[in-house]
Amino acid sequence: MAKTDLNIPLHIAVLHSDRDLVRRQCLALRARHESVDKPAGGMVSLKVQYIKNG
Repeated sequence: MAKTDLNIPLHIAVLHSDRDLVRRQCLALRARHESVDKPAGGMVSLKVQYIKNG
Protein backbone atom coordinates (compact mmCIF):
# COMPACT_ATOMS: atom_id res chain seq x y z
CA MET A 1 0.00 0.00 0.00
CA ALA A 2 1.38 3.37 -0.99
CA LYS A 3 1.80 6.05 1.64
CA THR A 4 -0.77 8.21 -0.17
CA ASP A 5 -3.40 5.48 0.34
CA LEU A 6 -3.35 5.92 4.12
CA ASN A 7 -5.86 8.19 5.81
CA ILE A 8 -4.43 10.71 8.22
CA PRO A 9 -6.52 12.01 11.14
CA LEU A 10 -7.76 14.88 8.96
CA HIS A 11 -9.28 12.46 6.45
CA ILE A 12 -10.88 10.41 9.22
CA ALA A 13 -12.41 13.55 10.73
CA VAL A 14 -13.80 14.51 7.33
CA LEU A 15 -15.24 11.03 6.79
CA HIS A 16 -17.00 11.25 10.17
CA SER A 17 -18.18 14.85 9.52
CA ASP A 18 -16.54 15.94 12.77
CA ARG A 19 -16.14 19.69 12.24
CA ASP A 20 -14.33 20.33 15.52
CA LEU A 21 -11.77 17.62 14.81
CA VAL A 22 -11.33 18.84 11.22
CA ARG A 23 -10.62 22.33 12.54
CA ARG A 24 -8.13 21.02 15.11
CA GLN A 25 -6.36 18.86 12.54
CA CYS A 26 -6.09 21.80 10.14
CA LEU A 27 -4.65 23.98 12.90
CA ALA A 28 -2.14 21.27 13.83
CA LEU A 29 -1.01 20.83 10.22
CA ARG A 30 -0.68 24.59 9.72
CA ALA A 31 1.33 24.90 12.95
CA ARG A 32 3.77 22.35 11.50
CA HIS A 33 3.82 24.30 8.21
CA GLU A 34 2.31 21.34 6.38
CA SER A 35 -0.37 21.48 3.74
CA VAL A 36 -3.91 20.42 4.59
CA ASP A 37 -4.15 19.09 1.02
CA LYS A 38 -2.60 15.74 1.83
CA PRO A 39 -3.86 13.01 -0.50
CA ALA A 40 -5.31 9.72 0.70
CA GLY A 41 -6.72 7.23 -1.76
CA GLY A 42 -5.94 9.67 -4.54
CA MET A 43 -8.15 12.38 -3.03
CA VAL A 44 -7.67 15.32 -0.69
CA SER A 45 -10.05 15.87 2.26
CA LEU A 46 -12.29 18.35 0.47
CA LYS A 47 -12.88 15.91 -2.38
CA VAL A 48 -13.59 13.10 0.12
CA GLN A 49 -16.30 15.25 1.74
CA TYR A 50 -17.78 16.25 -1.62
CA ILE A 51 -18.08 12.60 -2.72
CA LYS A 52 -19.46 11.58 0.68
CA ASN A 53 -22.23 14.20 0.50
CA GLY A 54 -22.91 13.54 -3.19
